[in-house]
Amino acid sequence: MAVVLRGFFEGQVDAKTLSADLAGSVERGRVSTRVRIEDMKESFTVRTDGLVRLCDSILADEIDVKHLETIGFCIVASDAFEFDTDTEDGELVNMF
Repeated sequence: MAVVLRGFFEGQVDAKTLSADLAGSVERGRVSTRVRIEDMKESFTVRTDGLVRLCDSILADEIDVKHLETIGFCIVASDAFEFDTDTEDGELVNMF
């Protein structure tokens, strides 16, 4: 999922592809939920323009709002997604 999410943030993957990938990434059990994340080999800096694109896709009903939790979990759980809180853009991502 991380690779597809990165592609979406970069503008190389459309919302439909990301949505399909997200739909297959969560396994809900009776007691717990598992999220399948195929991590990236290299790091990627999350920027506000990618998050705005994500919000726009949700507002346009291209991605279901229920996937936001999974996307947020992926960004936090992956060591490959980064944002520099010492920069203005990174500080905004951190607030998101």
